[in-house]
Amino acid sequence: MRAPLHPLLCAALALLALLPGVASAAPQTGGELFVRSVRTVRAETGTLTVTRSATATIEPARESRVSAATTGQVARIAAREGSRVAAGEVVVYLDDEALRLNRDNAALAVESARINLQSAERASASGDAQAQAALQAARAGLEAAREAYEAGAALFEAGGLARSELTQLRVQLEQAEASYLQAKGTAEASRLAPSEDLELLRLQLEQAQTQLRQAEAALRDAELRAPFSGEIAELLVEEGEFIGAGSPAFRVVGTEGRLARFDVPPADAPRLLEAGLIWLPYGGLDYAARPLRASQTQGGRLVTLVAEIYPSETPIPTGTVTQFSYELTLAEGTLLPSAALRASGGEAQVLVVEGGVVQARTVQVVGEAGAQVAVTGLAPGTEVVFPVPADLPPGTPVQVIEEGAP
Repeated sequence: MRAPLHPLLCAALALLALLPGVASAAPQTGGELFVRSVRTVRAETGTLTVTRSATATIEPARESRVSAATTGQVARIAAREGSRVAAGEVVVYLDDEALRLNRDNAALAVESARINLQSAERASASGDAQAQAALQAARAGLEAAREAYEAGAALFEAGGLARSELTQLRVQLEQAEASYLQAKGTAEASRLAPSEDLELLRLQLEQAQTQLRQAEAALRDAELRAPFSGEIAELLVEEGEFIGAGSPAFRVVGTEGRLARFDVPPADAPRLLEAGLIWLPYGGLDYAARPLRASQTQGGRLVTLVAEIYPSETPIPTGTVTQFSYELTLAEGTLLPSAALRASGGEAQVLVVEGGVVQARTVQVVGEAGAQVAVTGLAPGTEVVFPVPADLPPGTPVQVIEEGAP
């Protein structure tokens, strides 16, 4: 399927149809055939290019709007517009008196929680040691009472001990067992109860440490720092003003690297990206730039391109607007004047001279720029009628009175 003709080309061909011939043949009379005189151009192979212009705005390669992370009053501005700053350098100080008080109170709370935990741990260790000592004494008393009762029972069987004395030994054994059970319960309670108390105190210490970290972070947020080395391009607050969390305070731009932003027709964008190079004039110098990316503009009629300007000892200042030209290759093929084509049956044709006779030759238009087209389907060196007379049908005998280049 052949590509449809460009609308401008069709209009040009229609106008050509209304033009008179370069040399009109005399009417045929008495069976005589008259030869028409025409001019021709020689078709040549070449590259069809076009030069266009665009306006570029120079931007910094890196830019950031720094916002406040906390609400407060601006206490001091350390760097004004136009000042150079290093990465991490403080640009705006917020009033931090209340924040410092919160930090100090949080630090005291941490210290208090740590002291309480240490005291409880020492008390727990001391109480547990006492309970264990009492348990060991009760265990020893129980073993001694059991041995005495067993020895007394043996004597009682042999008749060497009265029943009342054996009963007394039995009572002492039961008392020793009761003392042991009580000491064992006390030791277990001493081990478990302090453990629960200690866990609570440890939790309180962790909470206090968390509050301290939050207070320290809030204090750091009162210092608005430059995220990278650059220049303060804009200050959005003044000393004494209040700023809310999330509100911008200043804008910093990088001093290294420049970008050029410009709009081009949609068809030009991929060609420029593929070419990979444009030249931007400024101050009598030409700066090389490499197109990086394209994005559709609002409305979709143009495409915005962003190009990286190669480093230079004298970079173009940001905010500069410069106009530049760029050349694009539209097509490669046989080059002809646009007016050498005519429309026939929805196809593009040219009239060629072969053996002194005009012949119609169908061609395919692959590119158009101004008054020139690139076509395929036509051999280089072919003589093409140009200008095209309005009444020159194929098969007409002709003589070439002038031949030129397209």
